[in-house]
Amino acid sequence: MQDEMFRLASLGIGAVDNKLGNALGTDLRKFMLTEGGIWDNFFHRESLKILVRYSLIQRVEGDWPGVTMHSLVQWRAKHSNQNQPWEWWCTNFVLAACSKITKDKPEFRRHLVVHLPSFRDIDLVRINNIEMGEIFLWNTLAYVHYYEGQWEEAEKLQVQVVDAHKTKLGEDHLATLTSMANLAMTYWNQGRWEEAEKLNVQVVETDKTKLGENHPHTLITMANLALIYRDQGRWEEAEKLNVQV
Repeated sequence: MQDEMFRLASLGIGAVDNKLGNALGTDLRKFMLTEGGIWDNFFHRESLKILVRYSLIQRVEGDWPGVTMHSLVQWRAKHSNQNQPWEWWCTNFVLAACSKITKDKPEFRRHLVVHLPSFRDIDLVRINNIEMGEIFLWNTLAYVHYYEGQWEEAEKLQVQVVDAHKTKLGEDHLATLTSMANLAMTYWNQGRWEEAEKLNVQVVETDKTKLGENHPHTLITMANLALIYRDQGRWEEAEKLNVQV
């Protein structure tokens, strides 16, 4: 695990607390202290020294310095006392880091994505504000999978987001329409033109009715639909839509 993970998590833990509730205790928060928007890594550095001394972890240098753990130690840690609070703490930590990763840092995102939990393994019961917390959770993980080109994983999570938005906010809410548009683009990236077109047309029509033809969201979804037409070789329809935009 890279030191950058802790730096990102220290910057993003506030957003996670706001959406999921304060899951981390005082001792764990010492590793994610910030001062003036900068990570204070004192406790992180001192704790690593002890673990390295007992050969439980080893330091790794390079572009993204961090630590690695022997495979047997990993196996023991993973299979010892499962379904414990620390599994939820780990999820919160990874989410905090994900909430601060940007698509213009693909070189680190590739390190981050290996730590993402499977959505089937996440215990939603631990979320304080279940209504909006799960949407934040799915959206945050989907974002990283999407920009890493892991379309199937992104799709599974985005379907959860769309369903949750429809249930909690209604089909015409802007957040619902945005999540539907995101899912349509995930279909598009997989070459599933018909599904992408059907969903995007639905979003465009609702946007025009609820938001107006000149609303930024409407124009973005129209541009997305033009891309879908273009990639199917439907040049005239794509051109007509792009001219409108």
